[in-house]
Amino acid sequence: MQRTKQQRDAHHEKLSTFVAGQVVETHPATDAWMRGVRYVTVKFIGREYVHVEDNDGRTYKFNPDNLVPFYFEGPQENTNGS
Repeated sequence: MQRTKQQRDAHHEKLSTFVAGQVVETHPATDAWMRGVRYVTVKFIGREYVHVEDNDGRTYKFNPDNLVPFYFEGPQENTNGS
């Protein structure tokens, strides 16, 4: 089954939200998440899939719908001048 141009554009738009080196979270509905692979690093973006690597060096490929960008809020800088 072929996708329409609108479906292809939407898929590529989702792919463009990821960049190499970005930390993302796997979706709870995936087998990888069930096996404990929660946070992974984007290695590269292919035509259809986002290729990621976990902390153990294993690589996986995910549909962009199954990845959620993860934002870490680290320690805040002290801005009151003390």
